[in-house]
Amino acid sequence: MQKLILAIDDDKDILKILKRYLENEGFSISTANNGDEGFEMVEKLNPDLIILDVMMPGLNGYEISTKLQNNKEHSCIPVIFLSALGGKENKLKAFACGAVDYLEKPFDKNDLLNKVKKHLQTKPKWTTLQKDSFNLKGSEIFKYPGEFREFKKFLIKNLQLHESEKSFEKIKAKEIYLLSPIVDINNIQMAQSIAEFTKLPYLPYIDPESIQLGVLPTAFCNKYNVVVISTDSNQIAFVLSNPFDWELVEFLSRMATKKIMITEPENISPLFEGNPSDSSGSINIIPKKILPSEIVNKTENPTIYISENILIKAIQQRASDIHIEPKEEGVTIRLRIDGDMQPAFLMKHKTGVKLISRFKVLSS
Repeated sequence: MQKLILAIDDDKDILKILKRYLENEGFSISTANNGDEGFEMVEKLNPDLIILDVMMPGLNGYEISTKLQNNKEHSCIPVIFLSALGGKENKLKAFACGAVDYLEKPFDKNDLLNKVKKHLQTKPKWTTLQKDSFNLKGSEIFKYPGEFREFKKFLIKNLQLHESEKSFEKIKAKEIYLLSPIVDINNIQMAQSIAEFTKLPYLPYIDPESIQLGVLPTAFCNKYNVVVISTDSNQIAFVLSNPFDWELVEFLSRMATKKIMITEPENISPLFEGNPSDSSGSINIIPKKILPSEIVNKTENPTIYISENILIKAIQQRASDIHIEPKEEGVTIRLRIDGDMQPAFLMKHKTGVKLISRFKVLSS
């Protein structure tokens, strides 16, 4: 059966170009001139792929994509954003709303066709991942999350808890971060403890530039607090906060990659906090509960996110110094905590240069 592409854009010339390019390649394409009409056509046609403009009368692209993510029947339809809004912050907003890819206007024909061909395979793949049952026995993906009960014993031993402090034993695996205040540690320390127990690498920070669109459904990522990134060695990795969530483990065990990393939930959940009614492309990814309101701003670029995230970590861990150290393999950020220098972040050289410039501006 021929796969159907739905293009939604209020620019009729863009729609004509898309129709010509895609039909010449043998694809079937329907078009809509505005967001409201486009969403009605989604429900009617159930397309295999949507190419979606951001700024339109009526429903904007972000609102449409968010509504699709909230609809179980349509959440597996891949969305490629086609917009004049460029920059990493807009791509982050697209990620938060469920996009699998992003094209900037004016777009290159070959780039368009390559993305379309790639993501026409996404819907059946995601549908299969969500429906297929999977037997965890014999899986080699997660060799060492162990049992949640063993992890709680690990915490008791490492934190030297008294018998009277063991009330957390009734906490369920999915509620693992409810343990943090009970045992008097923060979520950073909890994530580090989980990483130590599971022998999985701890990731103190998620570089927005490393986020990979289209690998997992955004609705799933949001529900289970997981994000897919590309590592410095160009490997695909899953970053998650709770490897004891067996539904999540079951799902990830079906994927080809075996690279798993642990971080606290506060590093993941803000990535999904975009405002779909705001078509400007801005997105809040700084946790408002951590920073004073006077310094919480909408992210202008990833460098601001990185710098504020470092400051958050330094404050939370009561660090006296922040050291930015260029090395051969990248730029290392270390924090001086109780007199000891502890590695906290590792980033690419170009990111480190931007970070240094940002701190120079902040400090005059």
